[in-house]
Amino acid sequence: GELTLGGDNSYSGATTITDGTLIAANVNALGSGNIDNSGTLILDANGAFELANVTTHSGATTALAAGSTLDAGQFTQEDGSTLSIDLGAATDDAVITADSVALGGTLNVTGIGSVTDSWTPEAYTYTLIGSDSAITTDFDDLTVAGMNREDVDFLTIDGKVDEADNTHYDLTASLSWYADRDNATTDAHGTFTLSDPDGSFNVAATLTDVDDTLDPGSRWDGKSLTKEGAGTLILSGDNDYSGGTTINEGTLVAASTTALGTGLVDNNATLVLDADGEVSAVGGITTHSGATTQLALGTSLDLGDSALIQQDGSTLNVELNSDSVQPLITGSSATLGGDLVVSDASLQARASDAEFQSFKLMDMTSDISGDFTSLTMNLTDKPDYLTVTGTINPEDASEYLLTEGLSWNATATSATPAHGTFTLGAGDSFEVTSVLGDKTGNGDWDGKSLTKLGAGKLTLSGANTYSGDTNVQEGTLWLSGDGSIGEMGSQQAVNVASGATFGGSNGTTVNGKVTNEGTLVFGNSEETGAIFTLNGDLINMGTMTSGSSSSTPGNTLYVDGNYTGNGGSLYLNTVLGDDDSATDKLVITGDASGTTDLYINGIGDGAQTTNGIEVVDVGGVSTSDAFELKNEVNAGLYTYRLYWNESDNDWYLASKAQSDDDDSGGDDTPSDGG
Repeated sequence: GELTLGGDNSYSGATTITDGTLIAANVNALGSGNIDNSGTLILDANGAFELANVTTHSGATTALAAGSTLDAGQFTQEDGSTLSIDLGAATDDAVITADSVALGGTLNVTGIGSVTDSWTPEAYTYTLIGSDSAITTDFDDLTVAGMNREDVDFLTIDGKVDEADNTHYDLTASLSWYADRDNATTDAHGTFTLSDPDGSFNVAATLTDVDDTLDPGSRWDGKSLTKEGAGTLILSGDNDYSGGTTINEGTLVAASTTALGTGLVDNNATLVLDADGEVSAVGGITTHSGATTQLALGTSLDLGDSALIQQDGSTLNVELNSDSVQPLITGSSATLGGDLVVSDASLQARASDAEFQSFKLMDMTSDISGDFTSLTMNLTDKPDYLTVTGTINPEDASEYLLTEGLSWNATATSATPAHGTFTLGAGDSFEVTSVLGDKTGNGDWDGKSLTKLGAGKLTLSGANTYSGDTNVQEGTLWLSGDGSIGEMGSQQAVNVASGATFGGSNGTTVNGKVTNEGTLVFGNSEETGAIFTLNGDLINMGTMTSGSSSSTPGNTLYVDGNYTGNGGSLYLNTVLGDDDSATDKLVITGDASGTTDLYINGIGDGAQTTNGIEVVDVGGVSTSDAFELKNEVNAGLYTYRLYWNESDNDWYLASKAQSDDDDSGGDDTPSDGG
């Protein structure tokens, strides 16, 4: 098991570890006695441990975390033991000091790649252990992050007791890139192999051409870099090597703007540009099938006079926000293929499609050839009707644009598949000013039907030509301006579900059959005399209501077709006066049938009518019970009742003085025949 001691302990007896792991998280955690370790001891307090004698037996491990140092009386590593030192926070001082030192077993060093300021072209020496007396023994093996030093091909590493006075153990490390110039025991080369998928190494040194210092017979050109292994190589120096960069495995991170030298970058794995500035890759970049080139947030790319080539099956991954520079990628030319993956923290919901914006991803000297096969973008927290499409600018083929748009118009290089669903939450609204037309369908959408979901409001202000159904399942769908649904003569359906609202402002039109189980609104309080036209039959099982102000009635629901009431209702605002009084109205060019409850919201002082105030105009035939007044309508001395005029099939509000003895009912014809 594992035990952590984090207290400021003062016990004087020995600390014995027979098995498992003991973590000392305080420099005083182990008291003042001897340490006898047959398991695993980890010193992890980012400070100086002062201990008596420390003995690590065969099969056991003593490890010093980054920032931890040790001062001991006698320090002993027996044969078969392991000493592990993390050099991530190493200084010029010895990590371990002791009165006497006996070494054996394996020395394992980690964190070398974290000492970013130490990788100059010259060899660097770490003093790991210092002794007051001569060190007469040595480690049997030296490993780097658990790997044999021979496997860490990018470093020339040697550990030994200093020959001058034998009182300190030094670790010397240098880049193999400069080995021939430094007369090292290994041959110089430009291969960086990091086998551990979780391992990384940072080269802050400047990598420059060394072809003039290579030993005779060298198989390396002295100016090219090759990345091998599943780990991560970070280049953060001001590099000018000219032979090119080949990434065969794992990840190479360009952490400076000049990290990639001046040659071609041939990417067969993963290249990450993360320099918080404009990375220079003047030799060009080729991303092969299965490989990924990524531009991190804040990083742009300049290819100079060279090309970006994204082969089929490759991936270009870019991270954007509102501060990203445009264009993000410049160069001589681009050949596109594979997938484009975009992360954009600045993407936001707009008030209308008129506010959609474009981002210039690329601007090349010559025309861009090919195209990405797909665009992937995380839009899970964005409205479903919003997408982003990647396209070569039709007006300038040297530019590649990322353009916000409607999912309705999505293409193969859009972030989402095309669909006709508009979901808006409570309090949200969105206006579509463009024309929604028929699109090529897919497995989930017929390419011509609109569905409104969510409690929010969707407004259509364009002359839409799509020919499929319109399903208002939740919230509000509103037509404004030149808004229309369908082309003239269309028989498409508009279905308004219970609890949903559909309507339009003056001059808007529906070309198709409307079935209302929710609320159908004609006009609004901001306009007087609005006419909302339905060119098709209307079936009403819900509520129809004028949006006019009660003080300024005059809106008209114009149904160019037949009307059927199926237990629905109609609400109108009316000035209660004589025959010429202003009123909202339902106009039906065809027949009226079924049953509809009529509610009148009246204002005025009342007056005697002759024919009555026409509230329903039927051009065809109306059944005698098509409409029934459901509320009392009184004004001054007058009571208004609903009458059906059999001769013209229209429906009127006719007044009678309240003193009149008239109990003839709500469907009698006025005495003059109207």
